[in-house]
Amino acid sequence: MKPATNSLLDIFNTDVRYVVPLYQRPYVWEEERHWQPLWEDLELVLEHYLAGNDEPARHFLGAIVLDQEDTPPGQPTRRLVIDGQQRLTTLQLLLAAAARAAEHDGAESQARLLQRLTWNDPDLAVGDDRLKVWPTNVNQAAFRDVMRPDAALTAVVDDPRNTIHEAYAYFAKAIGDWAHADEPTGEQLQQRHAALRVTLSNLLQVVSINLEPGDNAQVIFETLNARGTPLLAMDLVKNALFYRAQRASADVDELNSSVWEPEFNRDYWGERIVQGRLRRPRVELFLMHWLTMRLRRTVAATELFAEFRAHVLDRPENANVEDLIRELSHDASVMRHFDELPAGTPEARFFRRLEILDTSTVIPVALLLYRSDRVPADARRRALLMIESWLIRRALCGYTTRGYNRLVVDLLNRLEANLDRPDHCVAEFLSSTDVSSATWPTDDELMRVLTSRPLYGWVNQRRIAMVLSAIELELRSDHKVEDIDALPTNLTIEHVMPQRWRDHWSLGSTDEEARDQAVQRLGNLTLTSGPLNSALSNGPWTSKRAALAQHSILLLNQQITAREHWDEGAIADRGTELASRICALWPREENAGASDAVVGDAVGSEHPEEGQAPSPESSADEWSRLDRQQLRQMALGLARAALESAGYEVTGPLDERSNLLIAERNGTTLEAHVRTSRNLNYTFLPKASFQPGADRAALLVVLLDGEPPRLYLIPSHAWQTPDAVLVDREYDDLASEPEWGINLSVSGLQQLECFALRSDVTRGW
Repeated sequence: MKPATNSLLDIFNTDVRYVVPLYQRPYVWEEERHWQPLWEDLELVLEHYLAGNDEPARHFLGAIVLDQEDTPPGQPTRRLVIDGQQRLTTLQLLLAAAARAAEHDGAESQARLLQRLTWNDPDLAVGDDRLKVWPTNVNQAAFRDVMRPDAALTAVVDDPRNTIHEAYAYFAKAIGDWAHADEPTGEQLQQRHAALRVTLSNLLQVVSINLEPGDNAQVIFETLNARGTPLLAMDLVKNALFYRAQRASADVDELNSSVWEPEFNRDYWGERIVQGRLRRPRVELFLMHWLTMRLRRTVAATELFAEFRAHVLDRPENANVEDLIRELSHDASVMRHFDELPAGTPEARFFRRLEILDTSTVIPVALLLYRSDRVPADARRRALLMIESWLIRRALCGYTTRGYNRLVVDLLNRLEANLDRPDHCVAEFLSSTDVSSATWPTDDELMRVLTSRPLYGWVNQRRIAMVLSAIELELRSDHKVEDIDALPTNLTIEHVMPQRWRDHWSLGSTDEEARDQAVQRLGNLTLTSGPLNSALSNGPWTSKRAALAQHSILLLNQQITAREHWDEGAIADRGTELASRICALWPREENAGASDAVVGDAVGSEHPEEGQAPSPESSADEWSRLDRQQLRQMALGLARAALESAGYEVTGPLDERSNLLIAERNGTTLEAHVRTSRNLNYTFLPKASFQPGADRAALLVVLLDGEPPRLYLIPSHAWQTPDAVLVDREYDDLASEPEWGINLSVSGLQQLECFALRSDVTRGW
């Protein structure tokens, strides 16, 4: 074998054909597990490059194994892909999307340079031989489709048998969003495309292993893919540290038994923790946070050991490797104690709430504050509470978490010089930042959001329960009632006025639209120690009031049941009271009295949090800016709310990847298959998963920029008499699987009006 580390320029710049054998599995990579992590890692390399660092960051993509294949004279060199076909195919789709985006934005020279990495010389090869990678049979048509020079920047007609089209569309959108972020000037746009081309060509690397005569390709493939247990980055760190220590004549046995093993040999560090989309051993998360704290920059999870070796172990200031081993063990102990803080303390609540917020980005800041003996304990506590306030206020407003990595790095740099007064430093930093994606919502802004917008369905329910629990604990403190550290974990959110209010609650002088909006607001939400049964939950105020009084000792509910009547006025009054308590529980620094920092009031435009449905006032003219996960969450949230408003009790989706909602009403069950479209084009439901039946319907969510959402509940029997809008496609030539289609157009939407869902979801936008 001849292994070598190569850039994409090394691999693709010559006239070559990387052929995937037909017996290899087809292209199976997908967004959550593969494309999104790759793009996020690529963004880090781009950020490093654009910052003008002397030593450009590189990203290692793994290995490919190639076998020689006889090549006729005068043709591009042929290589058989033994392993790495998923990686090679993805890289070609990424390069093609980058070339197309550069061409679209007028960066023609960058586009031409990128196209050289996907197409062979036309004087040397013709037809499909011009493509430098040629996938297995089932993927060839789709691959040819998106790689052609005139392919659109958006998804083309999809082949449901593979994800080639989806991968290309994902990278095209990701590149477009990145290139056009913050409305760049023409010159800045050209610079970004040049940086993207350099990063793709020169800073992404793979290990290419070229087999020689006599090498057994199958044994090598099995060894790479199926044998042994992969080493963790921390395993590599330990090996490197103790190798250096041994060469320095240190007592490595003593270091291992008295320093390393007492900490890192704990079961705690081997536990696999869900963070974002991945499940990783806890020790890997520690190393990632530790490197971010130490290096003052974001470190990709795939580059932990490489970064440690290059920027920690090999640095002259870390020549004393024994000190480095002790430092790592000490800091690991510090981070472990985050989970062992006494219950009920502000610090323990801080780390518990980070978990609910699914925001571990600030852990490097906490690690820095706890590891240093320069930090006064009271100042550290105030600094953590300010960070908590900033995170929770932004979460309740539905603001984006994108950019938190860069913000944390900037904060780490500020704190390093101000460890004796971290509260002042954090207050000044968070309140004076002029970055629109990092503003700290003011009291007025937070009050406006909490009292005028729906909260349920737009903010994660665990976060709503967290906020209501904090208010309950505050009420108990105010009333000197049961001094407890925490509430039970099985509390659930209950609508005081039920979502299905039409059966037992008179409308009075208000209208349905105002009622439907009020039901989802903060003032109408409370906690119970378990869901009330359906009859009590949806019953009239008299029975609901009695049930809350009987089944709950929470002060939140005692305040509610003290009212004789519950209507829009009561909801508004309680909403204002709760919003005021939230502002007091998580004060913005100008009201906290902990710092003399100058507080800025600049509030920038915000975008919804990644993977979370935006709030209903996140501007209906920006549907196209949602990523695929946001779009799915938005559609499911709208669909669920519309069905509940129509009197259904909704469960599902059945799992985190399902778009199927199960709804029940009056003893009947409905399967609602949610489909979403942001354009007037064609969408479909595969017949294999959507069979006609009285209990089955398509729930179409149409989100057109500048317009309110449209929802249509189309019963499956509507396709029994297909027409120009609802079409029946069999594909007798077997080009695709049979499907039920919907042709969306202006006239098509008019025809679908008979299936429109009317609710608070579509009114009030």
